[in-house]
Amino acid sequence: MPVTTINQPEELLYAPSFDHALKDPVQNAIPVSSRNRLIVIEGNYTLLNQKPWNEIANLCEEKWFVDANREVVKQRLAQRHLLAGIETDALAAEQRAEENDLPNGDFIRDMLIAPDVVIQN
Repeated sequence: MPVTTINQPEELLYAPSFDHALKDPVQNAIPVSSRNRLIVIEGNYTLLNQKPWNEIANLCEEKWFVDANREVVKQRLAQRHLLAGIETDALAAEQRAEENDLPNGDFIRDMLIAPDVVIQN
């Protein structure tokens, strides 16, 4: 979709959103206007060097990767699992992070398309 000016017809497309409490993407939840000059695409797999995910990087002018210490990530994930109601106690939330989320993060790091910018958080 090309960027349009105020004198041209606006075009809209709709992107999905994701809420961890709902556990599934919500299709067509985020309107994106052809008048937007900056669009941020966020997600764990957006720089994964594996089809079909690797096609996203070709659409981006810049690729940024936010990274953090694995233990910090584990604690943040456990807290998110508790807040979203995915888990009801801290031990289960940490176990879920260890068994599911952290291995996914390791996989992404191992198969990462080289970013232009890395932010340590």
